[in-house]
Amino acid sequence: MEDAPLRALIVDDEPVARRAVTMALTNEGFLCETAIDGNEAIYKVRDQNFDLVVTDLLMPNKHGHALAVDILSESTHRPLIVIHSNVDEPRLTKDLILRGVDDIIYKPTNYFAFAAKMKGLVCRRKRMVDEGSSPNSTNSNEFSAGALVHGAPVANSAAISLDEFDKRLGEISHILPVSNSALELLKCVRATQCDLRLVNQIVSNDAVLTAELLRLANSHAYNRTGRQFRELNEAIAHVGTKRLGDIAVAVCTLESMTDLVLPWLDKDLARRRSLATNLAIEAIFRNKTDTPHYDAVSFCALMHHLRHFVVATAYAPLYESLVAKCQTTSRSLNSLESETFPRQPAVATAIVLSHWGVPNELLLPLQYADLTFRSIATLPRTIKSSVLLMKSVVFFAEMALGNWMPWELIDFPSSQLLREINIHNPQAIIEEIRGRLESIREASCDAIADATAAIQKPNSSIPYYCWEKQDFDFLSEIISLIGVDVHHVEDVKQARNGKILVNCLHSSTSPPIAEWSLNAKEGWCMMCDQRPTDDWLPVGTTIPLPSSFRALEQAMERVLSI
Repeated sequence: MEDAPLRALIVDDEPVARRAVTMALTNEGFLCETAIDGNEAIYKVRDQNFDLVVTDLLMPNKHGHALAVDILSESTHRPLIVIHSNVDEPRLTKDLILRGVDDIIYKPTNYFAFAAKMKGLVCRRKRMVDEGSSPNSTNSNEFSAGALVHGAPVANSAAISLDEFDKRLGEISHILPVSNSALELLKCVRATQCDLRLVNQIVSNDAVLTAELLRLANSHAYNRTGRQFRELNEAIAHVGTKRLGDIAVAVCTLESMTDLVLPWLDKDLARRRSLATNLAIEAIFRNKTDTPHYDAVSFCALMHHLRHFVVATAYAPLYESLVAKCQTTSRSLNSLESETFPRQPAVATAIVLSHWGVPNELLLPLQYADLTFRSIATLPRTIKSSVLLMKSVVFFAEMALGNWMPWELIDFPSSQLLREINIHNPQAIIEEIRGRLESIREASCDAIADATAAIQKPNSSIPYYCWEKQDFDFLSEIISLIGVDVHHVEDVKQARNGKILVNCLHSSTSPPIAEWSLNAKEGWCMMCDQRPTDDWLPVGTTIPLPSSFRALEQAMERVLSI
């Protein structure tokens, strides 16, 4: 099982330099993000975990020296900091090194040697941390891992060591005993020559799996003919062996959590999402099941919404405190998990599934499930498409349901990203999934299938302007789902009663902020791709996305109350 990729942030106002460093580090296996100045960079460092920050010195808004000082003073689990500059000033160099900067590289640069050196420095530092001798940690404010497990506050993200964390993951295979039959079934249906008699035997030997398969084959999600299947072999043939193993593992994993004490866990929502995800897989891959990585994408999409539960089981009291903190701060659970645990929940889940015997080639996309769509866009081409497909399947299922927990991250792909995976009509996919869910709801008394009941009817309205048109406007759809009707206008000057919602997401050109500022009012709300800086509106509300669902709700409440 491979570790999560190394993550780097490249900060430089020169596009050529940013691109050169990004390409060199990507070739060494880094997952790279970029920032054009210190203001944008410090937001990203506070919001995400990076292994390496490479920054220029001379930049507008906030220069590299100030950025380095901020990171050194604020971050308890700080990245490696490397200055990459053409400013060769001995006093400045001495000051930076004394403050704790790890290295200074002067331009012009041999980028291949530079990237190799960075990889070596980061790997050495990680090895030191794994061995318990981090050069940047102190013992004065760290809690023991045992104390954290029993609910002590999180004082230092390194308090849970990687060794201790991985040891707990090893124990999860006993805490969450997924059915051996489900795992045997997964291996059997993935064999080059699938033996249908063996499939039938595996299922029939497990009463729970048999009951679940018969229920599934006769459900309105998989059976719109009205014919009832009573024979196991007929049910297997109807569902199809291609999906049978994935569904069995996902269902058994969820059912194994039935008796767990996780007060914040909405099992009904998890089941609805599992159903919607199955429908999304069908809609996106119809007649395309020979697509490369189809097996891995469909399996990981079904496991995606269960990724939080694995870590939550190992650290239940601590996880409860994180969820409570989300409620009071409106931060996303993803951001708090990144600060608290040495591995992302998706990586942890992949490790546990590997312990259970799930083949590693099925797990590759899942390891990247906690990345934003913007980060996925920077992945190497060899893995980008499978990760993007998995995240898109999950996203379309969420959009069709219209249900989010307050702490969940609202993030959606650009039209350009969707076109890369041959999705050209997102609206048709969402409407198909919703239609299937609605027909299931009407034909079934099962509350789990009642997906559309939770979608709010708009009770307020606001003018809505989109700076750059997309193939499908996901933001306006999400705003409508939380109870606000958006009235599309052609210009920001069409604000009503001093209120307007402006969508600047996924823009290829910069909006005319200076011009807009002349007319901006307190009731203006701007949605953007990054943390608001002085470049954004001087009045009103600016919301960077991705953001938690609750933060988005609160932004709408503030604007509508003005």
